[in-house]
Amino acid sequence: MTAINVFLRRDRAIMMTDATVYPRNGEVIGMGTKAFPMPKISAVLAVRGAQRAAMDLAFKMSMIYDDFDHMAAKAARDLALWHEEAVVSLAHEVQQDIQIVVAGWSERLRRPAGFWYDSSGDGDFAHMDDLDDVQAPAPDEIEEARLRSIGCEPGVHFTAATFDPVKHGVPLMEAQRRMKIVIPDIAGNQPIHLVGGHILLSEVSRTGISQRVIHQWPDEPGELIRPAEFQQPASAGMSRQQRRAMERQKRFA
Repeated sequence: MTAINVFLRRDRAIMMTDATVYPRNGEVIGMGTKAFPMPKISAVLAVRGAQRAAMDLAFKMSMIYDDFDHMAAKAARDLALWHEEAVVSLAHEVQQDIQIVVAGWSERLRRPAGFWYDSSGDGDFAHMDDLDDVQAPAPDEIEEARLRSIGCEPGVHFTAATFDPVKHGVPLMEAQRRMKIVIPDIAGNQPIHLVGGHILLSEVSRTGISQRVIHQWPDEPGELIRPAEFQQPASAGMSRQQRRAMERQKRFA
């Protein structure tokens, strides 16, 4: 399972993905790119579920679509047909259902845009313009409270328009890394940590696509992912007056 976070700012689409690849027992077997650039159509694609499909799908989209707007207009129907055809080839994958997230630059709209496709259920297709952002997996109540305590709760301390990859994105993905998730047919259906390796930042603007690693985790092949424990900020539980006094002392020091 991949962590995919997408935020549509005014000038660019931001996608953040992890890099861990693991077999059925949940141990790390290596690191791999999970966000695939498609320069011809000014977009980046990432997949949750059947990972082997991501590279093939990005290549196919780059071949058959003229640009991002052409892809967005046809993707709902094409992806449903593609998944029906791909089920046979995905038979040996741990997961056959697939969630596809695409973020890019729309010349028609003159701004970032994107869409989300989910093959499970009825094969839902949603435009990211309506969602503003995608956070998958979504932080649970415990991690939401932790993000709140450090001033980094989505929708409270930042929005898609004000999102900063380092200031907000790294703590968000640390929260996703701490969560344990049950994935069918992996680790005996027991909850395990699944986010690791590194954080790849992909950005798509009118001028093109850029990708770079902005954070590393000490995960090793053959081992389970073991996230660091959350460190409660020293100001937690303090009154507003006490927090201000502590900040003044820091500035003085």
